[in-house]
Amino acid sequence: MKTFNPSSSAAFDLHHFSGIVEESGKKPGNPSQRRRRRRGYLPGTGGTAPISITSKTVIHDQLFLTNSEGKERSFQLQDFNIACRKGNEVTVFWGIKKGKSKGSYLAVKNHTTEQLFF
Repeated sequence: MKTFNPSSSAAFDLHHFSGIVEESGKKPGNPSQRRRRRRGYLPGTGGTAPISITSKTVIHDQLFLTNSEGKERSFQLQDFNIACRKGNEVTVFWGIKKGKSKGSYLAVKNHTTEQLFF
């Protein structure tokens, strides 16, 4: 664990877990709104006005990693769209702000394919 103190926000601890992928899964989440321009009816006026709608599909990744000491951890990641399979060596990075008990996932490195996902 290493502590960072960026000038734009509070200090946070950087955590990581490295291991071999035992299992991975991927599924699309509920679509949120994606921008789409339409015209909508204005009640009582007989006219229409522009309406903007947006949607986006969020991908959920689930990883099960086992490190060199035999410790297994699972990770549920949202909107990373990680490319990995059983046997790949992967590191997951996350940050936790000082004084907090939970944080956000920041990056995933697939050492086998040499890909980095944010």
